[in-house]
Amino acid sequence: MKTLTTYSVIASLMLSTLACQDKSLVLPDRDNDETPSAGLPPVETEKPHTDYRPAFEGQTRVPGMKT
Repeated sequence: MKTLTTYSVIASLMLSTLACQDKSLVLPDRDNDETPSAGLPPVETEKPHTDYRPAFEGQTRVPGMKT
């Protein structure tokens, strides 16, 4: 039982240390890496398979995407 408590305390300390690390090590946002997909055909070409109305025009239809 004492061993389990010791391991639990050590694991808690390690996780706390990792949670408090410098956040500058996080990878930068990739929003600017993507190119616009203008001119590509839409991904969805058939009618929607549901009766729900979109909140705005084209909400459920995304433009074409290049991978």
